[in-house]
Amino acid sequence: MTSSKEFKWFGSPDHYVQGKNILLNSADILKPYGSKFLLLADKDVYKAAGKKFQDYLTENGFTVAYTEFNGESSLEEIDRVTKIAKDKSSDVIIGLGGGKTLDTSKGVANALDISNIICPSAASCDASCIKLSIIYTEDHEFVKYLFYAHHPILIMADTQVIAQAPTRTLLAGIGDAFSTYYEGLEVAKSHGHTLAGGHPTDAGLAVARQCADTLWKYSYQALEASENNTVTTALEKVVEANILLSGLGAEGAGLAAAHSIYDGFSVLKGDPDKFRHGEEVALGVMIQLVLIGTPQKELDKFIEFLLTCGFPLTKKEFHLDKVSQSELEAFAKKSTDKGETIENMSFKVSPEMILEALDGVDAAVTRYRETHSIHPVFVDKDFG
Repeated sequence: MTSSKEFKWFGSPDHYVQGKNILLNSADILKPYGSKFLLLADKDVYKAAGKKFQDYLTENGFTVAYTEFNGESSLEEIDRVTKIAKDKSSDVIIGLGGGKTLDTSKGVANALDISNIICPSAASCDASCIKLSIIYTEDHEFVKYLFYAHHPILIMADTQVIAQAPTRTLLAGIGDAFSTYYEGLEVAKSHGHTLAGGHPTDAGLAVARQCADTLWKYSYQALEASENNTVTTALEKVVEANILLSGLGAEGAGLAAAHSIYDGFSVLKGDPDKFRHGEEVALGVMIQLVLIGTPQKELDKFIEFLLTCGFPLTKKEFHLDKVSQSELEAFAKKSTDKGETIENMSFKVSPEMILEALDGVDAAVTRYRETHSIHPVFVDKDFG
């Protein structure tokens, strides 16, 4: 009997709605899904957007309870919020916030078999559209992916809220989304497996390609709009790429080395632990490009794009020059653990190859900086 993993798979949420001020104009959108909502958000997001959203929903006849997200998408946090939702007889859980808040809300919806509505407060990753949660320990170390039978039923991306988020969150989302097409190419080459459960589809690769094209064209303008807390056409396009196109592409085309590099970062403590998912994934893209032997002229285009956006790309910028050799080896080993998406590469990658490629990226970026003038759109002090 043929395993279901040997078929091509593609999946998506039921609905995706994006635009300025959606949250405060969403009553008609939300009515079909239920009436007793549990709103999950951290205290900063609740203060910035959640309280107004809760009040608006209450004024429009919904029963809305709020619970504060504790900060980590762990099994313990999913269990805690599940008990609250059960006690309040919630028929919908709304995740309002970043990737870890959204992943926790997905876990709760799965545990109780209730509807999950996702409201990203920043375009920092593609967690909104994917039917899985990334699970960490309470000490922030990556544990595993939890896969679900269903996607969130609705995603509402309010670009007015997203435009007020720190620009670094948009940068991180660009890094996460930028990997989608290039990882998908490797999965297709190896006939590997996607997050949807089977082999890549042409639809998944087409969406991933559109995601990359959008980012090449509009990232600089979108970052400038974010710096000015302004909703522009470029910002709208990049928000859609970061959330929708990246999510559909990741599931339909698959992940490879870049996301495994991110998982490797989870074993590092101190300064390297301060970086965001998409920033580490962007470095992972560069490592993957070096692993596959990307020609220098093409590699330089990637370096120019990522540096102009403002990404850290060297070991010093990621504070990897401050960690021991044994810690670097642990990082490389974690990146190549059994079950990691790096197994979708078209060749076997060893921990030693990861460290060699990391050195290769460091040398290539350093050389490019010495021979070219770079003017980053966004600069963050944490990047060294």
